[in-house]
Amino acid sequence: MRGKVTYVPGYPGTSKSSDKSMKYFWWRDDNISGYRHPAVLLSAPYFVKNSRSDLLIGDDVLVVGDSGGFQILTGKIDWLEPITILRWQEENCDIGITLDVPPVSSISSIPDISFVEKCARKSARNYEIAARNRRNDKLLLLKPLHGAKLEQLKIWHKRIKDIDLDGYALSPKPAADPMIFALHTIFIHEAEMPERIHVFLGSGSNIIPVIIYSSYFFKNVTFDSTTPLLRARNRCYIISFVPVTFYIRMLSRETLPSMKRLPCDCPVCSKISSAADFYKEINNGERFLELHNLFITLRYIHTLDALCDCRDSFHEYVRVFCSDETLKAIEMMMYYEEGHSVSECYEKFSAYFRFNRCQKPKQDRLL
Repeated sequence: MRGKVTYVPGYPGTSKSSDKSMKYFWWRDDNISGYRHPAVLLSAPYFVKNSRSDLLIGDDVLVVGDSGGFQILTGKIDWLEPITILRWQEENCDIGITLDVPPVSSISSIPDISFVEKCARKSARNYEIAARNRRNDKLLLLKPLHGAKLEQLKIWHKRIKDIDLDGYALSPKPAADPMIFALHTIFIHEAEMPERIHVFLGSGSNIIPVIIYSSYFFKNVTFDSTTPLLRARNRCYIISFVPVTFYIRMLSRETLPSMKRLPCDCPVCSKISSAADFYKEINNGERFLELHNLFITLRYIHTLDALCDCRDSFHEYVRVFCSDETLKAIEMMMYYEEGHSVSECYEKFSAYFRFNRCQKPKQDRLL
């Protein structure tokens, strides 16, 4: 029996929204795209002074409130107290991610054990503060789990396992390695079998299949990324995810591709006749690109989610269209399903993890 998978696009905008920009909010019934996706992730440091109503978010929209731990740690935004974040989440979110201290300075670095232990201790204090001070039982509070290797996951989990919250938010690093996403999945399933997880930074044709398959282990799976929207802000027009993620650049009116028609008939592209239409008004092109890229991403997720009901078909699709690492990640999860322990899975498939292929441990100096 599979659980439900929901993609929660991260909104990378600022808290300042004009009437002009609101028509591009994909969670609104009357947005300009021609489709609607009622889910959004908001990061507390950017939106802590805003309510759901400020962003025209209806009651039927799933809102995940991220604590912004990574942005705070790297100095991109100012420090916020855990209680301040919790109160904003209780007022405005359906799912909240408690404030953590990620043991990385980038999404691709691998920390050493001592740094992981230090960050786990600091994070556990924040999780405990949230658990003690929550006032709203309707908010589902999740505790982030970090670790780039099995021993790091064990250290982090031991520190936080007894803190009474509603599930886990998995933070696999490096974020481009399908194997570490699979490891997080089977690790927390073996340790606790929680009903609900959230997965950070779940983007790309080789990562999303692993997240979709994790629905065989949990009742509810949500995952986020801002990639479709950030690519739009770099003027990238995504065409497909398979056999590879392919996009074209639309940097300016003068450098548009010489196509008579757009290579897409999605609801967004059906509203315009050519690439030049992306530049009719200032910023409109970028926002149209955001909605187009999001639709292409949602269509890819829908394809995988439908195929996943049949394991054989899903496995064949991944074999044909995805990377060898993605295929091995799925096979490791299947090996776990056969009754093998996480340690046995980790040993059998260790050669396919990215850290064993090309990376060395790095000491982070942020703390």
